Amino acid sequence: MMSGWHREQTSAVRERTSHALDRLAVDKQVADRVPGLAAGVHRGGRLVWFAGVGSADLDYPEKAPCADTQFDIASITKTFVAVTVMALRDAGKLSLDDPFERHIPQSRHGGVTVRQALAHVSGMQREPVGDVWDTLRFPDREELLRGWNAAERVGRPHQLHHYSNLCFGLLGELIARVEKQDWDAVVRRRVLDPLGLHATSLGRIGGLPQAGRYYLPPWTDVPVTEPAVDLLAFAPAGGFASTARDLGLWGGFLASPTDEVLAADTLEEMCQPIVTAAPDWSLAWGLGLMLLRHDGRVWVG
Repeated sequence: MMSGWHREQTSAVRERTSHALDRLAVDKQVADRVPGLAAGVHRGGRLVWFAGVGSADLDYPEKAPCADTQFDIASITKTFVAVTVMALRDAGKLSLDDPFERHIPQSRHGGVTVRQALAHVSGMQREPVGDVWDTLRFPDREELLRGWNAAERVGRPHQLHHYSNLCFGLLGELIARVEKQDWDAVVRRRVLDPLGLHATSLGRIGGLPQAGRYYLPPWTDVPVTEPAVDLLAFAPAGGFASTARDLGLWGGFLASPTDEVLAADTLEEMCQPIVTAAPDWSLAWGLGLMLLRHDGRVWVG
């Protein structure tokens, strides 16, 4: 099968560095056995190196991903939700120690706070009630709230890290209640548009190059096409799509925020560890951000 290669580079990256980055991209695609991979380096607000390896869409195997190819970005969505919640906190519209029931009176799980939900220390179960990942049928807003009330609190608050997609679904509902607007429209208004992230969206955008959706069974090397799924009210946990170019800009914002979106002190607050998530303390969670300690540095994302 033919496969593609797409490369963008500027004079800001030395040729030797570019070749080393190319090799990392190829090695990662091979190691993860994925049809295609998009890798980029942003610096100073612009893309200084990009490589698209393999195939964005197996119907056109010779066409590699480009910097503007949209991929589903799954839980990276949570970082946009978290920044929006913190912006609302800074605007005085909520407190991190507010329990959900203060803004969502239907909640019957008393004392689950915004802070706990952001840091995955609420003790709430991971997924919505029901076999959502088997049926690929996700709850609407009413079903999400009913399922929330029926969900199990599997641990005590702040005792241990326990990842909860369910809590991020509730954070989306909280954003909508506080702003009286759909949660994704609030993220668009407060975060995406001010930063110029016009290729980041709930679901895909027509007119942009699109990556296929594939599942790679562990016992074969044959990708299986996956259906497009509407996550409905569960989308704050993982419903966004974006591009390498936009995500590079997003990474630049997280490294050096602009006050129009979020104060630098608030971003620093989000990067402080609240709970460790690995026995060797190499992984921790802040407020909606994962903190990975490696070779003397802490990586945030």
